[in-house]
Amino acid sequence: MTRNRAQWQSIADFLTRQNLRLVLQERARSEAAQALACGSGAQGAQLSTLPVGNHGEIVAKGVGL
Repeated sequence: MTRNRAQWQSIADFLTRQNLRLVLQERARSEAAQALACGSGAQGAQLSTLPVGNHGEIVAKGVGL
């Protein structure tokens, strides 16, 4: 066991780093997808509703005259 200890530790270190890299990549993909979904939803809400007065409604109704 002592003879191969360094080799087994090297293998364990490699597998741990590989697993960590995969987990971090998946987390980054998940966060990017969530940010994209939240961002596109907010943009869609902004595009579908115009602020009052931004397109002539107040002037057309004679408000403020």
